[in-house]
Formats: sequence, C-alpha cells, structure tokens
Amino acid sequence: MLFRAHHSNDSFTPFYYLSKAIEIARELLPGKNDKEIEEKLPKELFKEKKLTFNQLMNLSNTRLETRHAIKRHTTKLHDKMTLDEINIFKVDSEMIIRYLICEKLEIPLLLVKRNY
Repeated sequence: MLFRAHHSNDSFTPFYYLSKAIEIARELLPGKNDKEIEEKLPKELFKEKKLTFNQLMNLSNTRLETRHAIKRHTTKLHDKMTLDEINIFKVDSEMIIRYLICEKLEIPLLLVKRNY
C-alpha cells in the first residue's frame, strides 16, 4: 500500500483531516516553534491533554493513518496507531483545534472530559 486515497468513508480519513488541521493550527498559533506554541497554550488545556504539541505533531507525521504513510528516505510504511494513540490523538488534536477556533472567534473555550 504505497498510496491510499482518502475518501469520506475511509477509516483513515478522520486522522488524515485532524493531521492537516493540526498542521494549519501550528502556523496560526502564536510561537515560532512547537516549544513556544506549547508554552503559549492556556493552562486549562494541560489538565486534559496528554501529549505536548511536539509529540502530537510527531504522531501526526509518523503513523500510517495520518499525513505521511512512508518513513522518510525509505520504502517502509509507518506503523499503525495503537488504540491508545488513536484515542489520545483524536482528543488532543480536537482540543487544540477547538481552542484555536474559539480564540479566533473570541468565544469561550469549553473543555470536554476524556471518557476513556
């Protein structure tokens, strides 16, 4: 599987779109690098999110379901996400994306508790 098109009924599609959204968020959030972005995120996010912004970007770039299917400079596919990675990636990505949208629209951020 060297190429995989993303269709709306594809089980990888949510991860692909979350990865793209996180990539866009990276450019829109304040900070010159992932560490600065992390430092400028509101402290209430830290109570709920599991990964640093850098870890989230790494997961986004190094799993089969997300942006880059093939390992850099090889012909080997990236590993699939584990169940824990799937859950953490969905929740943390959505939380940061929702924060950015709320910030840009100047509306209060509502945090949702993890249920796993």
